[in-house]
Amino acid sequence: MRFFKRRQLVIISVMGVLFFLALPTPPDLHHVIFYDPPCIKPHNSYHYYTCQDILVNIDDYLFKIPKHFDTDLASIPRIMWIFISPNYSKVVAPAMLHDYLYQCPQAYNRKMIDEIFYDGLVQGGVNKYTAFLMYLGVRMFGSPYFSEGRMCVDANSFEGNQNEMIEDGDVNQCEYNYL
Repeated sequence: MRFFKRRQLVIISVMGVLFFLALPTPPDLHHVIFYDPPCIKPHNSYHYYTCQDILVNIDDYLFKIPKHFDTDLASIPRIMWIFISPNYSKVVAPAMLHDYLYQCPQAYNRKMIDEIFYDGLVQGGVNKYTAFLMYLGVRMFGSPYFSEGRMCVDANSFEGNQNEMIEDGDVNQCEYNYL
């Protein structure tokens, strides 16, 4: 009887792997260019602030991830860190962009943002298999963190001291411009 249970488990595992490998990867839909290298400072557990403005071009639309933007980079469960670390250098910039767009989606929907994340990973040098695993992760578990319909204000319109914003915890203002 134990032999049959083990055999069934092996068959189910092989079928699961084959199913996973047969899933199509998202098409390369977006052209993502990071003009500035990511600069982050740790501030709370596994959260970081950007230490400078980071300019990103997505399909000829220019975004500025503002200085002091709060990000947790890639929210990868610790058990999966043996495969990919959330602070792996090729993942940092696309993860920050993904966090920024989840908080300030503008005209993008969640699926588009996840595709931009995937394309940013691949264009940044992450292999397609790893990028696809990360894409699946955000597709399956990212919904609670997405701020649907939110239109962020121009970061330059904030009237006050930037340090007061940090102390108040309100540092995630978004800025966007057309090229």
